[in-house]
Amino acid sequence: MNNLNSLKGDQEFVYKTWAKQKDESLLHIEKAYGCYFEDSEGKKYLDFAAQLSSVNAGHDHPKITASIINQTLNLNGVNPSFSHKNKNLLGEKISKILPGDLNKTFFTLAGTDAIENSLKIARMYTGKKKVISRYRSYHGSSFGAMAVSGDPRRHFFSPDDSWVIRVPDPYPYRSPIYSDRSKEEGDEVLLQMMEDIILLEDPQQIG
Repeated sequence: MNNLNSLKGDQEFVYKTWAKQKDESLLHIEKAYGCYFEDSEGKKYLDFAAQLSSVNAGHDHPKITASIINQTLNLNGVNPSFSHKNKNLLGEKISKILPGDLNKTFFTLAGTDAIENSLKIARMYTGKKKVISRYRSYHGSSFGAMAVSGDPRRHFFSPDDSWVIRVPDPYPYRSPIYSDRSKEEGDEVLLQMMEDIILLEDPQQIG
């Protein structure tokens, strides 16, 4: 497929997330290296976002690329119900930096998946349904993760969020809580508000 058809394909054959679909044009990326990527016209960009915060070690890192190739040649994927040495070794490494007596890791595919499973684990462990979240927050695009997000894009999908308690953010830049107050004074007011909200929502129902 030539470059022109690739750009056209973005309009006709690919559904874009969190974006208007009709006549929406995305930046077409051709290649990436180190902390840069290039578009279809050869223009170079500094990738401050590491794409979706997923290539923090840089694009085309030789050690990471070699590891991916070697693993693919040996085994492409493992069913979660099976064991594998690399998963076990990673779990062991993570256990050494976890606080307290935490020593197990539940591996997921992405951030949204991690949030969904965290919500389920919290409900199963505590037996409580309600969750506290911040208004200025984003936790993912699946229904559960979207429901606990404060991101206004959730309104379009209207997920059931009757079990979500939202609280204001520590946001001195624009929050009226901090008007005519120092940051420390605003933080104190915010903490008092959060305590009131928790008491009104019944702590016995908050997981």
